Amino acid sequence: MAGIQSIFRDQAYPPFIIRMVTDDSLTTVGTAGYLTAQAANIAALNGGDFEWDINDFFLVSTPGGWGMFYITPDFTSMVAFALSTDIVNPPVDIGNIPIFDSTQGNLVDSGFDAGNIIYSSTTTLTSDQIKNLYETPVVISQAILGGYFLLNVVYVNFVPNSVPYTGGGDIKIQYDNAPHGAGIGAAARNLDKELFYGDYPYGQLAFGYGFDPNPVIADIWNHRFYLTNLDGAFADGDGTAEVICKYFFIRRA
Repeated sequence: MAGIQSIFRDQAYPPFIIRMVTDDSLTTVGTAGYLTAQAANIAALNGGDFEWDINDFFLVSTPGGWGMFYITPDFTSMVAFALSTDIVNPPVDIGNIPIFDSTQGNLVDSGFDAGNIIYSSTTTLTSDQIKNLYETPVVISQAILGGYFLLNVVYVNFVPNSVPYTGGGDIKIQYDNAPHGAGIGAAARNLDKELFYGDYPYGQLAFGYGFDPNPVIADIWNHRFYLTNLDGAFADGDGTAEVICKYFFIRRA
């Protein structure tokens, strides 16, 4: 029996995976009407007509290799699956961000370097973390290796509870976890300590690019952003805070 040698469905949740072994090439499998042409083989292997579903997805093994296909709405053919069949408007620049240019999955160079991506991390500070910021800085960015971060903006929204914080000092955004604000500064300004007293009901922003001092790249390489208290620990207090940190990552070989 030439053509399809075995066929069965792994049926659990859609899309359903149909595993197929055939003597035909991947090119032949992808020709219009292949399932119709193989109907007799399929019925013999299945013990009757195969019940197709629009969610059927094929993993096909051939003598020349394997491929992935999806079924056509009329259940007569299989279409090769690919995220992209070609690159639109080549050449492209290495390191640029690709975007889809059509519903078929074709890719095009966006013209934007990957360094233009703004990453975002959200951290919730507990009351214990807020009170311990002086001795134990809290990380507010993800870990990415092979380059360095540039801060875009940090937004802190304080959520008071029943007891306001007192004492403490302004909050510094820095490149490492050195206590007491001893790390390399990453923002143009510090966050006011009064933010944690409840004096800013709409939160507070701190923008980047204000290095203190201007750092050597090697000193901030692979370092993350942290919050730390500059002058001393807060006393009392039981509120929490949401910290949203947005930043660029500059990747270099």
